[in-house]
Amino acid sequence: NRTIEVELEPISSRATRMRVVARNNALFYDAATATEIVLETEKALGVSDVTNASVGAGRGRSR
Repeated sequence: NRTIEVELEPISSRATRMRVVARNNALFYDAATATEIVLETEKALGVSDVTNASVGAGRGRSR
């Protein structure tokens, strides 16, 4: 059972922050799935100028 949470936060008229959290069984974070969702969204939107600051920002947060 996997839960996906997506938050979109407008930063400016040209930028939106996307935060994705993927959890397996509500206990473990799935960073690979969350990162893939962000990358596929960028691809679908045709985004070419992206910094890696947002991709993987949630890594290392195990609970």
